[in-house]
Amino acid sequence: MHYTQIQKIVNKYDPLRLIAIGCPKDEYRAEVKNIKNLLVKDQTQEEVEKVVLKVFNKWFGKDLIRIREKRQLNKIAQSLSKLK
Repeated sequence: MHYTQIQKIVNKYDPLRLIAIGCPKDEYRAEVKNIKNLLVKDQTQEEVEKVVLKVFNKWFGKDLIRIREKRQLNKIAQSLSKLK
């Protein structure tokens, strides 16, 4: 999976609303890079969800990830799973 595909999906769901408030389109670049490095072929959707949540918890902390953000992260994982 290409970096740009992952970036488009993450930006589309903008889990922390950073793009929505005017941050640059590459605001999630570190997270996207980490997700790309952790995704492997034939992962289940559940495994992809764990990767996405792990990465965002790492960068933003578990306390920052609330219910809305978790829903958005699940949507990201679902979209990534469909690309495989």
